Amino acid sequence: MSQISDDELMRALRSWAGAAREDAAVSERRERHWQHELATDEMRFGGLLLDLVERMGSVEMSTATGRNHSGRLVALGTDFATVAAEGRLAVLLSLDTITSVRLGGPPQWVRAPSSRTPPEHLPRLRDVLSEMAIQRSKIRFVLKGGNEMRSGAVVAVGDDVAAVALAGPPDSTLFVPIEQFAEVSAG
Repeated sequence: MSQISDDELMRALRSWAGAAREDAAVSERRERHWQHELATDEMRFGGLLLDLVERMGSVEMSTATGRNHSGRLVALGTDFATVAAEGRLAVLLSLDTITSVRLGGPPQWVRAPSSRTPPEHLPRLRDVLSEMAIQRSKIRFVLKGGNEMRSGAVVAVGDDVAAVALAGPPDSTLFVPIEQFAEVSAG
């Protein structure tokens, strides 16, 4: 029976330890890759918006009307997101007119959006407009399918329609299905 020398034993131990470290590193990279794949596979637009509201993240949102809005995402409703920028009025954007959300920073600074969905108890655009109607608040708005900014005062809100007294002349009232508002701001 041959005896293993101390040097041979140390070389073998170092070799085994190196192989174990290499295996652990490969395993860790696989785990990180798998977690990233899982996170991106399950990400949801609503989860992204919830994350950004919680972080009060700076965004640039583009809409189907061709308009862009930059600022912080400060509130989320079931059918709208609110972007506010310093020195400007907050704007409520209909979720189904948002075509993209741009975040600042290189990709490694931006985490994958979560898979959460917004809670059902969030306010609807109809609720916000109803509050504005009580005060006969002046609003500025853009309707879907256009990019013309209009202004008037919300005078009534029903289940699915809002009445807006348009600034004249001539004085007139515009009845708008609530789902047709692309963006609304006070003023």
